[in-house]
Parts: sequence; structure tokens; C-alpha cells
Amino acid sequence: MMLRIAPVLRRGAIVGAVAMVAATGWAGGASAQEQKADDEIVLVAGSVDCRYQLRPNETVICSTPVLAAMDLQMVTLFNVLNTLVKPDVGVEMAAGQQVFLKTREACANDGECIGQVTARRIGELDVILKDIASRGPY
Repeated sequence: MMLRIAPVLRRGAIVGAVAMVAATGWAGGASAQEQKADDEIVLVAGSVDCRYQLRPNETVICSTPVLAAMDLQMVTLFNVLNTLVKPDVGVEMAAGQQVFLKTREACANDGECIGQVTARRIGELDVILKDIASRGPY
């Protein structure tokens, strides 16, 4: 399966953080090194706890570093924006996130579909970020 990295993934800071997370097995909110009992490093994805793969799309995300990085970027962007926007925009974002999650789940184990759906969601969130940034400087 060949995945193309979405242009939104080329942001150095986020991609660098994702690389560090994937390399060290760090999971936010847990110990600094979250590892399985057999010392296998656990890949961290933003919306998926890769220790417990419950759905086919989650299995694909956890086994594909590019998809895990995209997922982490999307969740990070969503969480940051959620603290910056007005409540009505937050409600719209949450509704959009639910639609995204259902659409991604419908992809089942199709990594290309998961990548496209996630890239589209990152793009939607990026529009909100650019709107906020256009009102600066702060």
C-alpha cells in the first residue's frame, strides 16, 4: 500500500514531535516510556490507543506510521483549536469531528481511504486555524 503524505503533514514542528513520539513510545498522560510487557515500543496515535485495537481502521492506523502521524496531527490541531474558538465554533468542530470519525470508520481497513479522510479533516481544521491567524498579530 502506497500512501502519499498530505501537504499539511509537512509542518516541521508537528512532524518532528510525531517522529519523537513514535520513536520513544511516549504516550501523553502516561509514563514517559509506555511499552508493552515484552518491551515492544507502542506506536502512539492521537485518537487511537494502539494497545487496544478495537476496529479495523484503528488497526491500520496503528500499523502505519504515516497514518498514525496524521492522526496525531489531526487530534493535536483539533484540541488546540478547541481552546481558541468561540463556543459556537467549538460545537461545529465537535459535530465535524463526529462526522469525520464515522467516515473514517467506514473506511474499515483501507489505508488509502483513511489517509484521504484524515487529510481532508486536517484541511478543514487548518482553515479554522488560518481564519484565527488572519486576525493577528496578537
